[in-house]
Amino acid sequence: MARWHGDGHVELLVLEPDCDAFYLPEYRMYPAVSLSVEADVDDYWAAIGHEPDGDIMGSIATSANVVAVTGPSRRWGCWGERDPEVAVFRGFPNVAARNKWRAQFGPFLEVSGALESHLPLTFAGRSVPDEYATTLTANYGSPVGRRP
Repeated sequence: MARWHGDGHVELLVLEPDCDAFYLPEYRMYPAVSLSVEADVDDYWAAIGHEPDGDIMGSIATSANVVAVTGPSRRWGCWGERDPEVAVFRGFPNVAARNKWRAQFGPFLEVSGALESHLPLTFAGRSVPDEYATTLTANYGSPVGRRP
């Protein structure tokens, strides 16, 4: 996505756990990573896997619950939540690019599709609780049959 929008680097920031309450007192740092678009998978894992003072809990890969990723153009972004394993991507330049990206990195679903097919499997009784579905839809998508 960064390359599509002419960004030379990507920024990742941890939003949860709270930086001031967890990372700063425990590790004397704010959990953020800036990577060149030329970085490879090993560079990425080295950055998010860094263990300050040798403590695995300081590693973004281990401790981050909510992250945001974007570039300097601010024309794209990703919001990811470890629980409930949700990632939202915005800023595809067109439908063809989105579909190609989904085919390469997917599968990815719209919120309505995830609520119908994927998420019921994660809940007891194979039914998504109404409150969960309402919150997920309000935050990340539109109900079935309605487009934003």
